[in-house]
Amino acid sequence: AIPTYASPMRPFRFGSPHMSPITDDAAWLGSVRAVEAAGYSTVLLSDHFERSPLAPIPALAAAGSATSNLRLGSLVLANDSRHPAVLAKELPTIDRLSSGWLEVGLGAGWMVDDYDQAGIDLQSAGPRIDRFENALTINTASHECEEAEGLGPKYPVRAIPPVPRAVQQPRPPILFGGGGQRILRLAATRADIVSINRKLTDGRFNTTAIRSGDATHTEEQVNWMREAAGDRFDQLELHLQIYLAAITHTPQKVAEHWCEQLGFVIDMSELLGSPHVLVGSFDDLEAKIQRLRDWWGLSYLSFYDTAAQEMGPLV
Repeated sequence: AIPTYASPMRPFRFGSPHMSPITDDAAWLGSVRAVEAAGYSTVLLSDHFERSPLAPIPALAAAGSATSNLRLGSLVLANDSRHPAVLAKELPTIDRLSSGWLEVGLGAGWMVDDYDQAGIDLQSAGPRIDRFENALTINTASHECEEAEGLGPKYPVRAIPPVPRAVQQPRPPILFGGGGQRILRLAATRADIVSINRKLTDGRFNTTAIRSGDATHTEEQVNWMREAAGDRFDQLELHLQIYLAAITHTPQKVAEHWCEQLGFVIDMSELLGSPHVLVGSFDDLEAKIQRLRDWWGLSYLSFYDTAAQEMGPLV
């Protein structure tokens, strides 16, 4: 039995992470405008060396010049490849130049390929989260004081003057999260938006990761956050990335084709029952989205750009 989410319901909103290849500025800005026209709240870019079609910082800055009602988000900036003192300058700059439309997604890093390609040592989750927590403190402090000094041992930052100041005050909203208990409990106390994900402890998006995204695990994750956040829990917006989305009357066939393409070995009923999968008829998907919010408070969902237009009527 799934308990009903007891806190006040947030309005739904939807984002679209862009993962398809981009040939030129017209293709990128045309895609961004299409996302805005379809009713999405946020265009999102990931931060992988090979998988991400564009570097997120300059691409989001360009997107801001081409839209008027679309938030600009990162899902997410990888801490181990981005020094927090540099981000503390770049992020307020985007917020300033976009007139306050930035949504800051940050992460501790996880993908083996990124570390291999960059020649960065991939440490265990503990040290990575330690560094991330220190970087988060630096970025938060940079919006709130003239100098950010003595903020932790991982980055011996001496001063980060808040130049420019972000339009959004006291700072742009921060999104982070993951699949494990420590990062979700941290997000529950420090983030504005918490992104619930599958467990990516192998550093690869594989069958093990796919199987960790079931309803039981989602329920456990929300309980971790509720316990850590206390009275703050009702202030959190909860985000969920939808990895597979399609409007169809043959959901099992679509799911089987997806698994075959990516090499996943999983029972189709298990896959289709995952909160991270929305495949079925329009009415079925509408009902499932309502349940995600009723059961767990998941009101902010994102669909990859390959499905964004198809899911537009549902949005």
